[in-house]
Amino acid sequence: MSLLHRPFVVGPGYSPIPEKLVMKIRTDRFIDLANVLAENLKAQETEPQTYLDGKLLVTSSKKRIQEITDIVTWVEAFTVYSWILCSAHPSRWQDMTQYKLLILKTSSQFPGKAWLHYDIAFRKDAAASGLVDWSRMNLDLYNFHTRATLLQTSPSSDVPSSSSRMLASSSNICRSWNDGTCRWPFGQCHYCHYCEKCEGEHPHVSCPFQASQSDSQHSLSATLSRSQCQQH
Repeated sequence: MSLLHRPFVVGPGYSPIPEKLVMKIRTDRFIDLANVLAENLKAQETEPQTYLDGKLLVTSSKKRIQEITDIVTWVEAFTVYSWILCSAHPSRWQDMTQYKLLILKTSSQFPGKAWLHYDIAFRKDAAASGLVDWSRMNLDLYNFHTRATLLQTSPSSDVPSSSSRMLASSSNICRSWNDGTCRWPFGQCHYCHYCEKCEGEHPHVSCPFQASQSDSQHSLSATLSRSQCQQH
């Protein structure tokens, strides 16, 4: 029996992962991560089934004892998922670990279930497109789901929060860096670090320029900073 066509043994407390589920994981198809949780695996083993002359006629719908609603449960499920995948594709261990760190960082950085919505959307997109390197975030999906969560959880205000300003697609300036600390959640920030007021090489909170300063000084600082940002 090939490696793909056999149940995967996790260890104490877990029922063997069914071979069909193992095959889906190792061939980069989308699965519901809750299917590899220990409680759900046990529930599937005890489902009532109807037989006639030794043949299976009907089985009840699959029971779901546990859903993924918190980051700890997600980490458990994703760890099992990664283990199954990387046991067949060892080179995937690094990008899968980087992806897990991104989800962990997102869960602490943004309120609500932005991390979960992004994970589901990303894995569906990866399965559809054949993506096999998860070390880079999908910026379109990431901004969409984190922004949606911020809009749902933040009280209405004329002054946006530092997190929502960071996600503004209308500017390439890092808003959170201008507030004092860059909050880009993973890796190198994709926005330019220059002052949103005078476009100098300092954050807005440390800007030495005043509104009364001459337009010529402002123009010179802006030109130099933009040139340096483009070189990056």
